Amino acid sequence: MKRRVFLQVVNALSPVGGAETAAVSLAIRASGDWEPHVLCLRDASSDALSPLEEALAAAEIPVHRIAMNGLRDVASGFSLAALLRRIGAVAVNAHNRPSDGWLMFWSAAMGIPVRIYTRQLTYPDVTPSMRRRYRLAARMAHRVVAISSAVAGHLVRLEGTPEEKIVVIPNGVDTARFDTSSSAARARGAALRAAWGIPPDVPVVGALCRLSDQKGLDIFLEVAARILAVEPRTRFAVVGEGEARTALESHARTIGITKSVVFPGFHDPAAALAAFDIYLTTARYEGIQLTLLEAMSSRLPVVTPRIGPFPEVVEDGVTGLLPTPTVWVPIAEQLDPEPFAVAVIRLLRDPSLRASLGEAGRKRVEEAFSLDTMVSRYEALYQRILARGSAP
Repeated sequence: MKRRVFLQVVNALSPVGGAETAAVSLAIRASGDWEPHVLCLRDASSDALSPLEEALAAAEIPVHRIAMNGLRDVASGFSLAALLRRIGAVAVNAHNRPSDGWLMFWSAAMGIPVRIYTRQLTYPDVTPSMRRRYRLAARMAHRVVAISSAVAGHLVRLEGTPEEKIVVIPNGVDTARFDTSSSAARARGAALRAAWGIPPDVPVVGALCRLSDQKGLDIFLEVAARILAVEPRTRFAVVGEGEARTALESHARTIGITKSVVFPGFHDPAAALAAFDIYLTTARYEGIQLTLLEAMSSRLPVVTPRIGPFPEVVEDGVTGLLPTPTVWVPIAEQLDPEPFAVAVIRLLRDPSLRASLGEAGRKRVEEAFSLDTMVSRYEALYQRILARGSAP
């Protein structure tokens, strides 16, 4: 039987984020029923391949590029239409704003049988005009995937998406890759710690993410300063790249913690997590945070805010700690560093608690957030829409 073509669409393949990782995973892990293609809507920024581009090349998955210049770029729309005809796509799945709405318009005009966009975050900046645009996008889409119940609520409340259009499919983790129980994984983590100048007997509290304001890394640094006041041997690693890096490095200098914090740039996530002892996120808003799931799969104790999707993943005191706010909120513009510091200090002083949270977190990911489960749920959704053969 001829394989059906699906197209996973992202704004860019670098820097690496949860949306891009999910899209590439859907392509690489596609079952034999599907022929995967990936479309990137920005030109390559350099000749060097990003880690995701390398993975796609190794899997021999075609990567197409259309330099979309805004939502009203008609020329790019015609280029998209030509691409869809040429590859014979029957399904398109967009993963980023604002290109998701653009893709729904052009793929609907082409009569593509399966049109989906995935919402990866709860955004604080939905304006009335954006709400109108996404209500239209939802009408043209067959389904809108939310990666958590918190994101589904955001879609209904702020974007005006009809509830019946929404399907919740959490992002998934390759639990075999993110497993620190092997001696090889531990060796990779030890090698990274050595490269960062951190002795093997010194605890490392880490963050692994895109360096952006959304991730609340300024708060992470304030937490670090409070911890260092009482646990001065602790070291902190902020792993990743992004537009906020310079400001974060400056902030670390301002509060006097540069000797205890490293900004090593991008590293293989599995190796970076193997170098951590505790995973701390102080994000202001999220969709589900793939690196949190990867940290839990890696048997790390995790500390997260009680916002957005985090309580769907982390059970306080069982699979991690949720120190603040005391009452759940969808988005937090500001977070108090002190409760995070108290939670991390508790973990630093209690190895048995670190171990129990890490093991429970691993089990939670294996049961609910595996990569194979994510891929099978997306493909089942594509198939249901194809079989139904009706309008959105």
